[in-house]
Amino acid sequence: MQTAAPRPRPDALAVSYEAPLEAIVSAWKRGGLPIDKPGFYDHPHFLRAEQSQPGYINTYARYVRDRTYSEGYLNRSEAIIQATAAALSKEIIADGRSNLCVTASKVLSKILERQNVWNYVVVGAFSVSIRIDGRWQTHAFYPFDVRPVDAAHAWVVAPPFNVIDLTLRQQRYPGPAAAYLSDRLLTTYTFGAGVAARDVCAPALLLGLRLKGFTDDEVLDRAFASFKHFSSIFPPEVVQQASVTLKYIPTRIITPEGDLNQLRNLTINGASPEVIFQRLRGRI
Repeated sequence: MQTAAPRPRPDALAVSYEAPLEAIVSAWKRGGLPIDKPGFYDHPHFLRAEQSQPGYINTYARYVRDRTYSEGYLNRSEAIIQATAAALSKEIIADGRSNLCVTASKVLSKILERQNVWNYVVVGAFSVSIRIDGRWQTHAFYPFDVRPVDAAHAWVVAPPFNVIDLTLRQQRYPGPAAAYLSDRLLTTYTFGAGVAARDVCAPALLLGLRLKGFTDDEVLDRAFASFKHFSSIFPPEVVQQASVTLKYIPTRIITPEGDLNQLRNLTINGASPEVIFQRLRGRI
């Protein structure tokens, strides 16, 4: 009779996402966590660690972002990501709904995992500055407002791509802004930037904090200290194009709940993620 594998001690996987990558990997191996394939954040050991360590999913994102990849893997994954993103983008456009960013990002993430491509999903602030008729116009989506915001915007990180945004054009923009944007964005070229309160706080919230005596320079330290700390590890990514500047500011890492065939509540173009994957297989 085969005996079950011993359950790791509750503290065996304890490690901060700020720790050196080698320390994170050592903790995982010590706790018996299998880390050879994408998606091991669904493993029971990892899920138990999350219960006692809020934000533990950040360790997974660190691993995906900072681990070493072979040239062969990067070439293979780039081709898979490009083909998958192109095919899924067509489904998103056919769907026609706006604000599909979280659903689209989770579905993309799981489809990439099914193809053994490492990735993770980010939610956070997003702004687009567009030069229209010689003047710059900026449209922002804020994660912090007077009322709770589930997700201002969502995108995927999958090496070698720093940002994969399949709903760039589907956001709710005022005026003609959407006409100046592409259907999707996949880029390996971004540059870093700082983050200020006005980047992540809606104007009404920022005004309220000012009335309470906060200066703009101290808002993040006093009211959003955990975010500011997170941002030091997962900093903003800026994409500069000819007449468009896009700024992506991570505020947290999220994961799809369950395997691809379990995500029946996430539909695009009337289909579940598993059905979408089967549709895409002929195109990728």
